[in-house]
Amino acid sequence: MEKILGPIVMSELPLEVQKQLDEIEKSIAETQARFKDLMSPDEIKQLVVKFEAKRDKLLAQYGGQQGKTAVLAQRFWQQYPDVDHPEIIQATTSYFDYINNRFSLLNFQGLGFANQLPGRLKLRNLYVPLKVRPFLPEGETWPRQFVTDIDNHEPVEILPLFDDESGLVILGDVGAGKTTFLQYIALSLVNGEDVHQTVNGRIPLAMPLSAYYDELENNNISLYDFFVTYFDNLGGSLPFGQLFKEVVARGKALILLDGLDEARDARLRNQAVQNIVDFIALNKGNGNKFLITSRLVGYRQARIFADGVLECTLADIDELLGGRFIERWLLFVEQQEADGEAINREKETLRKQIWGNVALSRLASNPLLLTIMLMMQRQGLSLPHRRVELYHQFINTLIKDWNLARNPRNMPNTAVSDVLETMRTLGPLALWMEEDNPGAGLVQREDFRRELVNVFRQRKAENPTVEANQFLDDIKQFSGILVEREDQNIAFLHRSLQEYLAAWAIAHKGQNSVEPVVEFIASHIIDKTWWELLRLSVGIIGIVQQREDTAGIILSRVMDSSFGEGGIGLTLVGEMLADIGQSGVTVEVYDRILRHLFKALQDENDVSADWRVGIGQVIGRMNKWNTIVDEIQFCYVPSSDFYLGEQKYEQLVTVLDTPYWLSQHLITHSQFFEFVEDDGYKNPEFWVEAATVYRWRSGEVMDWERLGWRKEPHDYGYPFHLPNHPIVGVSYYEALAFTRWLEKRWVARGFIEPHWQVRLPTEIQWEKAAKGGLQLPQFPVEADVHLLIPVYDAFFEPLFDNSMPKRPFPWGDEPPLNHANFRHPNNQHFDESSNFGLCFSKGKSPVGCMDMSGNVWEWTRSLLRPYPYNPDDGRETMDIQLFHTLALRGGAFWSLEEQIRTVSRIGRSPNTRSDSIGFRVCVMVPNPPR
Repeated sequence: MEKILGPIVMSELPLEVQKQLDEIEKSIAETQARFKDLMSPDEIKQLVVKFEAKRDKLLAQYGGQQGKTAVLAQRFWQQYPDVDHPEIIQATTSYFDYINNRFSLLNFQGLGFANQLPGRLKLRNLYVPLKVRPFLPEGETWPRQFVTDIDNHEPVEILPLFDDESGLVILGDVGAGKTTFLQYIALSLVNGEDVHQTVNGRIPLAMPLSAYYDELENNNISLYDFFVTYFDNLGGSLPFGQLFKEVVARGKALILLDGLDEARDARLRNQAVQNIVDFIALNKGNGNKFLITSRLVGYRQARIFADGVLECTLADIDELLGGRFIERWLLFVEQQEADGEAINREKETLRKQIWGNVALSRLASNPLLLTIMLMMQRQGLSLPHRRVELYHQFINTLIKDWNLARNPRNMPNTAVSDVLETMRTLGPLALWMEEDNPGAGLVQREDFRRELVNVFRQRKAENPTVEANQFLDDIKQFSGILVEREDQNIAFLHRSLQEYLAAWAIAHKGQNSVEPVVEFIASHIIDKTWWELLRLSVGIIGIVQQREDTAGIILSRVMDSSFGEGGIGLTLVGEMLADIGQSGVTVEVYDRILRHLFKALQDENDVSADWRVGIGQVIGRMNKWNTIVDEIQFCYVPSSDFYLGEQKYEQLVTVLDTPYWLSQHLITHSQFFEFVEDDGYKNPEFWVEAATVYRWRSGEVMDWERLGWRKEPHDYGYPFHLPNHPIVGVSYYEALAFTRWLEKRWVARGFIEPHWQVRLPTEIQWEKAAKGGLQLPQFPVEADVHLLIPVYDAFFEPLFDNSMPKRPFPWGDEPPLNHANFRHPNNQHFDESSNFGLCFSKGKSPVGCMDMSGNVWEWTRSLLRPYPYNPDDGRETMDIQLFHTLALRGGAFWSLEEQIRTVSRIGRSPNTRSDSIGFRVCVMVPNPPR
């Protein structure tokens, strides 16, 4: 045995290099100990990565990867002086190299686009730590409830479970990350990394159980004896089998058995389980640990019941963990420059696209499906609009490619290995489930089996019952698409897969004529629970089947037949078009539908307010209505007196003796993000007040302390983040910073004079624009920002008396049902923001401003003080403190009728943000020359 020099031994290393390595190991150990109770293992790993990189560089310089593994092998056997066989140390070194060579690179076979990925992607670069629930679900998988807490059982880290157990059975669906977890643990151990206190220092002894099953078919050999044989057959003349024996005898093994479910023969699986139980019983006493993986499907028929062995089930990926995976994907797969901010922006974009869509978030909970999603996004597929392509690839992967790439000998030679045949069988079943038990997503197993027999009978099978039973067993075993739940219910692995297969069956009705598809859509159009399937079915026709003409005919038929019925048909057609895009129909059909959508948006006679809002959302999804700050339109507010308040609070205000411009629309999401992307959150001159109250630091803002810092508006998801919707999720300080950025930009571009000001409106400026003054121009004067100077200089229009200077609503005194987005018993949808302006064109104020009632409350720069109004009582101060209360005006989508009147006002702290608070801007001309 070589002389020990600290924790690292390697006789051929120069003494100076050994000392450097010792110092590095010491730094790693000290960092891990210091932050053990303060950070997660993954966060600690990020801290020590620079030390590991330096260590690896030294080892590579003086012996490469083999030099590193030789050091670790010697370190392991140094603790056992009775082992003085150089060949054992050499076998250990070679075995460590084998694990590195076998598991270090990710295998994307079976994922459709593997040939378009970088050739050498390291598992340890992309891996994110998964969690488990330490028990089994009632059925073969969890009901997909999109919660991280099931029956109050939060997911926990895996390896700490070893503190009290000898073995863990890791269960999960297809693609849940079982094999990847085992490979990651093996790689970490053979590279000397800190894994967990009860696992550190062990040698991972890994074997696929499929190899054991092959041997069991002919010989009931014990697992121990087969392990020895398997290791001896790893290659070469080194004593790998003896290595296995020595490690197990000393209780330092972490036995990794992957794929308990891979035996098609139930007899073999039961025999293997019994042998595994015996193996654990004989070898756990001296401290060995065991990790076994299996799919949930069929596990209960051959469970591992052994003292000290815990069953646990992998938890779904949540949005936080998914965001971490996306971040690593961008860094290592997309090979972006190490620009943390750019990666973070792209990560947030993908996170919003995926977790902002219910159907995609269902799929993204599975690591395999999330990976496919990111691979397809890498090919230029826009998420989530082209979901049919995602689903089509998912189905191909789950039915054939994934299992075929990993275990080709075990795939059945039946219909389940043929994607088209499987679709023709599962499609009608999925559609039957949607019609028979809508929304439930599961049916009794026997009912499912009987319907499956009917499908085979309709397809003229020779023996429908036998073929149906065989198909059901195969599809569960080899694809994982179908799973059993509690109480003998059967379901699809993900609800989204059921919807896609049902949509495929609808699309299949149109193979010879569009009439069956049009009739099916017509019969289900009033039930919005069917819309996802109807949209997917047209997407399948236009995108997957590439029948653009047929898809266009179907959309045209639906639009023309239902346009006059409150807009429901056109809204559905718009959503279908937003899904499939311009490539799914002909150019003529696309342009024609788009024209109808814009026309319907302002059709307050034939299209109800509910559907106008829906159409606005569709246009926003299609990115056909982007707004930019340099095209903001303003309405001229002349200098005339006006009535503020009403009844006992009413007063004639005479202090607004200077005309001003108020933006016609609320500032939109896309406009505000020009400020974000122009580093508006970093410029201190925009954030003076926020910095004074410690709510701003370079690049970040805070609303409530418990919610932490952020670099952009809080994202409330769909539809609030659509580009044509008002920006929400911003505090007063963010709105104020935006106005300062805008003023600086417009002065530089010559849109406004240097002495003009861009501000939030005061409370009285807002209310005057909502009511109009005592006198008004004959018609509203509206102008884009780049025309403000010439229009202002040339404006000599005479003013006329305001016919309703005390109007209760901006448009007058008509009921607001068709004029504003607010809460009303007859409004089906009004529980969210709507696009700016055109949905409620009748709601225009007398000066031309839109959406001054409802939609979202609007920040003003005035403190909320009681009437009568006194401009000198401090309410117009710019020294806004956190304890102040600012006035907001206009009401929101959740407001009742009395809260959207021109006089309605509420107060909020300046650091408040919500999904129902936005703002508009005012351009003022101080001390005009005329």
